[in-house]
Amino acid sequence: MKADIDGAVRIARIAGEFGWTWTEPDVARFCAATGWSVLHGDRGYGPNLRTDLDVHLAQCRVSFSARIMDRQEGGGGIIDRFAVYVADSERTESEKARFIAAHRELRDRLIEELGPTSEYVFGEDLEADYWRRTDVVVSVSVHDSFIQLDFVNPRYQRWLDEEGAYDFSYGDDDGDAGPVREVLRRIGRMFRRSSRVR
Repeated sequence: MKADIDGAVRIARIAGEFGWTWTEPDVARFCAATGWSVLHGDRGYGPNLRTDLDVHLAQCRVSFSARIMDRQEGGGGIIDRFAVYVADSERTESEKARFIAAHRELRDRLIEELGPTSEYVFGEDLEADYWRRTDVVVSVSVHDSFIQLDFVNPRYQRWLDEEGAYDFSYGDDDGDAGPVREVLRRIGRMFRRSSRVR
């Protein structure tokens, strides 16, 4: 397993101070601020960037939302997120503990840097931690073989939250499933947070 906690915190600090416009010029500007470079580009979906983080897959995926959100809202050329790999592993049993420890350390370091995680917003991903700012939403999520640090367009994050809220509030035939799902989501979030402090 490889994890670059110091590098992830440094990038989160840069992202928190960056003057986001969420338009295509942000790619070159963010590369200049971080020392990264464009690995290859795709104007339809967004380019991949080569990062300087000490991980196996030292890349950042930049995603354009033109094919999703802006197709509905009439925008264009809008970036929805920068997704950075900050730790990766084969997630074997022997490395599982190191992977969990890396995630806990990253979360704690980001709390030191960015402050407490934001309050829960109905519809958000329960498997991620969020720091919501006016110009950017910083989030950390754990996947099967990597930990991802995201810098998300707040407008796009609101759209995701609304989509998630719709999915979980849409009731069954009796109309009662939505509230039950919400209670289960809140219980799951409380359990997840309490398990991390052990």
